[in-house]
Amino acid sequence: MFHVTEAGVRLSIVDPGDAPRTCVVLLGHMAWLEPFELQRFELLAAELRSRLVVVESAGLGESAPLSWAERRALLAGHYRPVASRLLNAVGEVVPAGESLDLIGYSMGATMASAIAAVDPARFTSLTLVEPVGFRAWNPIQLIAAVYHESKSTPEYLVETAGHGASIPAPWQHNPLAPSPRRNLLDQSLLGGGLSWGRTDGDLRAVVGHDAAPSVLLIHGDNSRLSPAAAVQSLGQSLAATGAHVNTVQVSGGHGLWHSLPRVQGLAREITTHWGLLPV
Repeated sequence: MFHVTEAGVRLSIVDPGDAPRTCVVLLGHMAWLEPFELQRFELLAAELRSRLVVVESAGLGESAPLSWAERRALLAGHYRPVASRLLNAVGEVVPAGESLDLIGYSMGATMASAIAAVDPARFTSLTLVEPVGFRAWNPIQLIAAVYHESKSTPEYLVETAGHGASIPAPWQHNPLAPSPRRNLLDQSLLGGGLSWGRTDGDLRAVVGHDAAPSVLLIHGDNSRLSPAAAVQSLGQSLAATGAHVNTVQVSGGHGLWHSLPRVQGLAREITTHWGLLPV
């Protein structure tokens, strides 16, 4: 089920039925709502027994471009202005006052952190898979790390292809699949904003709130974009504030999100984390 909000944000609602929780999910850079992406969220929804509200990136697919105010903020690495618009969009499909969980991958982890910083009390948990924007990057080094990680993507796609007989191929590999509309300026700003490392400040605003959500950090053991030592240090620093923080290392690199078997494993880690939350 798709929904385009008044602000032009496109959402997909993935409901496995009889779901006791609702999760907002933020996509990685350049990802949009198409069949290859959606199969991951159908799997996650079933494994987590949760209704997922998956939010498409601004300036990509069917979503409206960024505003000029949002673009100016991203020039300095600030994601909260666009996060506010995405949170308002979620409010159009989720009843006011309903408690939510947040999940974000890669750039989506930065966006999820910014959303949580806008309204920490709205969320029960915040799960960041392969976060990138919590430390400053030299932009050239960031691009080099992205290029290095991209070379492993085909291996993860092979794992996904072996997961079931009806797995759709990524749209880039299917000449009959529709292509997304793409605003190159917006995609450049959304990706480039990661180099400022502002996610650290957003996370500290989240865990410093009286009604802070729990935080789960998941990273691959050989990821260049989410280096193990850096993510572990982030987790320890956040936990030192007294917040409920878990850090989990799994096998793989940044592209593990493209492997359905690995996503199934991530769902188990998230479920375990949820089970440890105070009642």
